[in-house]
Amino acid sequence: MSPLKMEEQLSKLYMISMFRKFQDELKQLIQLNHNCIRNLDGLKTYEVIEIVKNNQGENKQLLFEVQFNEATEEVNCICRSFDFQGILCRHALCILQSEFVMELQDRYIMSRWSKDFKRIHSMTATNNIGIIVNIPMGYDHLYNLGLRCVQQIVEMASSFPNSYLFIANLFDEMKAKIVAHISAECEAPISQAEPDNAMVSKLLDPPVAQSKGCPKSKQKVSRCEVAANK
Repeated sequence: MSPLKMEEQLSKLYMISMFRKFQDELKQLIQLNHNCIRNLDGLKTYEVIEIVKNNQGENKQLLFEVQFNEATEEVNCICRSFDFQGILCRHALCILQSEFVMELQDRYIMSRWSKDFKRIHSMTATNNIGIIVNIPMGYDHLYNLGLRCVQQIVEMASSFPNSYLFIANLFDEMKAKIVAHISAECEAPISQAEPDNAMVSKLLDPPVAQSKGCPKSKQKVSRCEVAANK
């Protein structure tokens, strides 16, 4: 598998900032070594060794465990970079390269990094009397809030391995409830009643500005101007 194939694939899909981050991960593949330490019916476990320099300029080895499923071509690294940042880490890319995986699967291509992804920050609704309602959607706020919450949960769960199944089930339940709530919102009929005044701005004609001084009809006219007009 050539990394250039994946690089070409994402160059057509990702926005430039995230594509450059992916390129940074590819550039660091030369610092990695790997070897398979376990193979159970196609579920392989690799040990990836990364060579880095410490503050004293000395080389240091970091070990990362990466699992690869031959049947599904699914890869998981212990560093959890994809879960937190949405981009496959160099350790996972190293194993995909060794397994001759030519292109990234859709599961590893995040739609929020794509070029044509449009973030909806507001929704506008109009009715027959010309009322406009602006409802902020807050995509960025919800994304950051959810990311922080999940990070905290994962950090707590990592210290208690027995809680893994419990937390995984909670995630599934939360997702199911959110899907049900959104489905109900989509199927609910749109109300024609006038919205709350706090959310409504009516389109009215602007007030007429009054100029300084007396109106022209009341201004004094000199006798010379009267004679000239006649």
